[in-house]
Amino acid sequence: MGKYDNVENSEPNIAADAILAYTPRYSPLRLVHQSRAGIKRIDLLSYAKDINRTLLALAEILPSSYSTPTKKDIFDKATSEHIIQLKTLYEQGIEVFDDLASFNTWLDQPVEAYEGATSFSLLDTSFGIKLVSDELIRIDYGLPV
Repeated sequence: MGKYDNVENSEPNIAADAILAYTPRYSPLRLVHQSRAGIKRIDLLSYAKDINRTLLALAEILPSSYSTPTKKDIFDKATSEHIIQLKTLYEQGIEVFDDLASFNTWLDQPVEAYEGATSFSLLDTSFGIKLVSDELIRIDYGLPV
């Protein structure tokens, strides 16, 4: 039996399974349930490695204290939701830029429209994630940014 043969009856943690994050089984309701269930620390550590970010860098943009990512085994609802939103944004960015390194480079560049802040620094709020996502859409469609 393959890894994805029984997807209807499984409850995978989407932070640990990048391949499935854009599949139809991840409806908004399912994301709500995943946020409520919590993201595991081990999955965040794996995800940080997958996107070439340190745990400290992610801790700066998560809605929790700096020490929380090293202490909690399962994150609370708000932090889990934020991790899922970051994961979705990263998938969008990698799709637009064709690779992770280019997307990370773009995220780390100061942006004049953001008063010299980097796009990555805006990812500490859902409003910032939406702002960066909207900019990725404009880039993808070739619109002025």
